[in-house]
Amino acid sequence: MDGAATALAGGGATNTFGYTNTVAGIGLAINIDPRVGDADTSDGVTSSATLGTGSGWSAVVTMPELVEGLGVKVGYGTEAIKDGTTTGNDKESVAADIKYTMGPITAGYYANSTTGGTVGTASNEREGYGVVFSVNENLSLSYTVNDNEYGNAGSAHVTEESTGIAVAYTMGGATLVVQQNDQDNGGGTAGKTEERTEINLSFAF
Repeated sequence: MDGAATALAGGGATNTFGYTNTVAGIGLAINIDPRVGDADTSDGVTSSATLGTGSGWSAVVTMPELVEGLGVKVGYGTEAIKDGTTTGNDKESVAADIKYTMGPITAGYYANSTTGGTVGTASNEREGYGVVFSVNENLSLSYTVNDNEYGNAGSAHVTEESTGIAVAYTMGGATLVVQQNDQDNGGGTAGKTEERTEINLSFAF
């Protein structure tokens, strides 16, 4: 679960400025995008004249040990961009997640909300939770649930629902992971379902 560090408006991937630091055990990560919508341009290639204008920024604060075993993370992001018309496509995001470990059990929960965006788009709400049980130093079991509500202007909102179960076993340098994932209303499309079983075997030399 990492809802505060991902899916934040204003956190561009290219041509951005970043700052990270830890003070008294509290972590801070800031990302500034001075020109929303731009991208790297290869040598000798003329950059696009239709790049987005505006700016954005995001910040995440991490408190890994409020009390023994308890960690909290919160984030905020915003971006202002013009689409070439008089309509702005401003976005704003808030997010938080919490994780608690007690003995062999680790449980987590996250929530994320983004508002604004393209004209006609309402909100996008995400939340999820999961639990991992370490049977022993070699075997672990996990279960996760993720809900993503897609806001649709003028029609009913659609919630994408995903669940996953995984078993991981490590022996020496080999790790075997078996997982079953199910999804309803994938990508915000009502009635779109998917089931997937994955088996992964990796070796460390």
